Amino acid sequence: MVTLFPGKSYDRAGQLGEGSFGAVLTVYEADSGAEYAAKRFELNEDDGCTLSSGALIEVSFLSAMRMASLDKKGIIHLEDVCELTEEGEDIVCAVVPKYNCSLEEAIQGGALTSNRARLPIAISLLEAVAVLHSNGVVHRDIKSANVMLTEELRPVLIDFSLAKYMPEGAVLSEEAPSGSAEHTGSVGTPTYMAPELVEANGENLRYDSRVDSWSVGVVLLELFTGKVMEECKDRAAFRMIDEAKARMSDKPVPRIIKGLLEVEPDKRLKCSDAYKKLLQCSSHADKENSNEGFLLPDSSKPLRDYFGNYVIAGGAHAGELQEIRRFYHVLEMTNPTTIKAAMYYSSLFDQSNEDKPPPLHLLLLAQKIYEPRTIDLVTIDEFDEDDPQLSDFDIDEYMKDEMTIMKAANW
Repeated sequence: MVTLFPGKSYDRAGQLGEGSFGAVLTVYEADSGAEYAAKRFELNEDDGCTLSSGALIEVSFLSAMRMASLDKKGIIHLEDVCELTEEGEDIVCAVVPKYNCSLEEAIQGGALTSNRARLPIAISLLEAVAVLHSNGVVHRDIKSANVMLTEELRPVLIDFSLAKYMPEGAVLSEEAPSGSAEHTGSVGTPTYMAPELVEANGENLRYDSRVDSWSVGVVLLELFTGKVMEECKDRAAFRMIDEAKARMSDKPVPRIIKGLLEVEPDKRLKCSDAYKKLLQCSSHADKENSNEGFLLPDSSKPLRDYFGNYVIAGGAHAGELQEIRRFYHVLEMTNPTTIKAAMYYSSLFDQSNEDKPPPLHLLLLAQKIYEPRTIDLVTIDEFDEDDPQLSDFDIDEYMKDEMTIMKAANW
């Protein structure tokens, strides 16, 4: 058993459930006996040995949020990343707090029957998503099953394996033109999926952070009606939502939920605006507890540099940058942030005794997180069979470097 970060060891106890990209296990920290959940990340289906893009996305985003203290705002805290040995193989796990109940389970169990209990949950969830959006992150899979509840009934948003970095003003797109900052990929759970995603039917998808607004609206609809949406697809879900909206009154809270469930994205309420409006409702409902613990900061603390703020260096890095840019074009990448991320990974080794991974490996890790489509490493030579670095590409060597970069980035 080998740990990557704080030097802790964990013992596996059993399986809790299934996440988007692997099983969720119960583990105990060997020294303290503290109980945690560990999300087991599956290997990439294409090559069978590197981590999937979903795993890298989740670890990188949660690491950045931890460094920026955003995990105190209703966002899951990444305790550790470790390797556990299972049937003779090392598996990578993200270690996070263990919660006893999801919002979905609480609603189904009839545990949230009063607005006094529901309002703080709704406010905190909207705050968490507003903080994500203000820091350029769109979650893309918000649902009541992905919201855990603490013992104090505080909501905690989990499962960032489908999240995307989205610079301000960017639009996520299925067909990303060269040089754009647009992204695509698997998006959400059908029952909670925004109309613009369903109407596109998987073709020419174009959307922004307001897809999260719709998903939060569905979750709040479940919360305040006390009924979890049936698992259904596409237009069947819309019919159920329309019927529920038709039965809602014109009071402040129902108006906010309907604002989040506007079919037209341009008319849809942003989570930050819905948060402020719902906070006012809470103030009127309970003067004593109106603001405590729910205030959105005036300016969010920025996320770490590997979210796109790294300034590309020249000088000693000029040759490396040129090589990264060359492979960026050869491999038909489209998001300039990928280059910045690769150069950021390079900078982590400037004062290190570790051998720096080659530019191609730095870029390949970055593309897993930032590019709309990830590259199949098994067939990477097809991009340019005359390039020796591609024709002789060694997946095992890349896998070692991938782990080395993750350690250097404190993932």
